[in-house]
Amino acid sequence: MTELLTKRTHTQVIKLLFATLSVALLAREARGDGAGPPMVWRHDISDEVEKSRVDRYGVGPYADAQTRLETELRTDIPLSRLPEAKAAMDRLVADPAAAANVFGANHRVVAMAKKPRKVWDLYLDTTDGRLAASGASLRIRIENGTAQINYKPPTGNYFDDGMKIGMEAGITLSADKKTGKLPQKTIDFFKNTRLVDNPLREMKKQFPDLNLEDFFFLQLENKQDRQMYAVEQLDGAGQWVKKSEISVDLVVGRDPMNRATQVRYGRVELEGDHVSAGQLNARQQAALAGSDWKGPHKAHDTKDPRFAASDEVTKIRGYGVALQGYLGVTPSKGSKYVRSRELLAARGVRFDRGRLMVKGLYRTRARNKPVRVSQRRAKPIKSARR
Repeated sequence: MTELLTKRTHTQVIKLLFATLSVALLAREARGDGAGPPMVWRHDISDEVEKSRVDRYGVGPYADAQTRLETELRTDIPLSRLPEAKAAMDRLVADPAAAANVFGANHRVVAMAKKPRKVWDLYLDTTDGRLAASGASLRIRIENGTAQINYKPPTGNYFDDGMKIGMEAGITLSADKKTGKLPQKTIDFFKNTRLVDNPLREMKKQFPDLNLEDFFFLQLENKQDRQMYAVEQLDGAGQWVKKSEISVDLVVGRDPMNRATQVRYGRVELEGDHVSAGQLNARQQAALAGSDWKGPHKAHDTKDPRFAASDEVTKIRGYGVALQGYLGVTPSKGSKYVRSRELLAARGVRFDRGRLMVKGLYRTRARNKPVRVSQRRAKPIKSARR
């Protein structure tokens, strides 16, 4: 590990460690006002309500929405350094002592046997990039016949050590398996702000001058070739518990209107124990059951001091500081969506041509204004006379 660290990196790590420790000192006082929001929430939906969601809104086939607070580190890395980063992580997998030296005593790093995704994530936005400009993102991923929409709102709690707490909300959808287009009834679901499982229920409040449909223009597609690692800690019962995930990614972004126009870049990311489209693990279930907090998460929860100063977040931030020092990477505030958009724009890609991803609606443009969505539904096509 030592050969990877420069004197400048050593200085940076010391400063970042002091920043993390200062938050840890506040944790006990902050937790005195209750446990605060847990990291994950999943909608405890009944079979009857789930069937109603599927039939009325096209949400499903498993309409179990989830939200989470994500403590993460984002870093850009030159493509030429990706093999070096993977080799460095593989050394920690092979040498538990080296892993403990980086992440602390009773820690190890495990290579995760996740199959590479062979799907392109669809990123949606207004044609003038309002989400990208605010740091938000809206993504549809279609995998194994199931579509999942995820929204990251334009809020976040950024720390001096380069880490961020962000909120993410998602639910499965019945999107067109080929095009990713959504039925109009699913848009009606997103407009119903009273539904706790609606991942876009705060969007109108965050962008009051826009209609929800205006965010459903396809802007770009991303695909990741990633190697995943887990940071695990040995608990008091002698069990290894996953605490964090690290990914070393080759990201490819492309223009949906001309798929030959592509950009490639490297990315290293770290985040807390991940929640996916399955059941919560036992630790996540216990945290949710033991909290007096009632979900789902809201965007402002990222700044809740009870969560931001919790032991869990402090620990993850410590991992992030250690990873920056070990790999010699620096934080980036931009998401993969924002990074791909910037690089594609530099190659002349026009985003105002994006395809509208809602069936039965159509584009409209007022003079000297961005393309938006007409609030009139498309007229049905008259059948030809016989």
